Amino acid sequence: MCRCVYLLVLLFSIFIRDLSSSSAVIVRPGENITLHCQISPSTDMSWYRLIHDELTMIISATKGNLDKELAEDYNKDPQRYKTLIQNNSGHGLGESLSLNIMDIRQSDIGLYYCGTKHGMSVNFARAVHLSFTDAVEHTSGSSECWTPFISVCCALTLMLILCLCVVYKQGLPSTSCMKCVKGNGLKEADLQYASLRHNGTPRERHTPPPNHVTYDTVAVKGTKNPTV
Repeated sequence: MCRCVYLLVLLFSIFIRDLSSSSAVIVRPGENITLHCQISPSTDMSWYRLIHDELTMIISATKGNLDKELAEDYNKDPQRYKTLIQNNSGHGLGESLSLNIMDIRQSDIGLYYCGTKHGMSVNFARAVHLSFTDAVEHTSGSSECWTPFISVCCALTLMLILCLCVVYKQGLPSTSCMKCVKGNGLKEADLQYASLRHNGTPRERHTPPPNHVTYDTVAVKGTKNPTV
């Protein structure tokens, strides 16, 4: 039971952390927006967009072998996506790749990830949630309604599990008492049966010794024979 409570608390904390794992950027249709990459720089950096469970690469830049600077090598839509390479070597961070989106549209709304490639693995920075102003207002209103409801449901679930644990622990002594009463009843029944069996034993018969003779007087009544 305690493990179940711990797992529920752990899952609840992970759920709350996922809700706040992305930073929101509010835009209006037709605006231009620049998204900065908040991750350690690398020789291979890219920007990805996640919409409807589909991850798409937007831009990619690779550091050359000669000039040792990041240079754009892929752009999904050069008319609307611009790369902005910032040199942060003075701060010891090297170069970073920023994404500039021109003329924001409805199709641009989604999650954006900045990723860096290190060998065979790719590391992603914290997601940036791009959304319109009206969508943010609607989402914030919905979240304000759902967040207390989710918190209350989780609290009630934990309280129910704790109550079940208490009831389960309190039920153990009663079970033991029932076993004790049952055992005592069996012992009492055995005792009564033994007493009844003892009372039913036959008594000893006193037989006279073999040399003891009892004489009894037998009276014989004689009859006179009739004379002929």
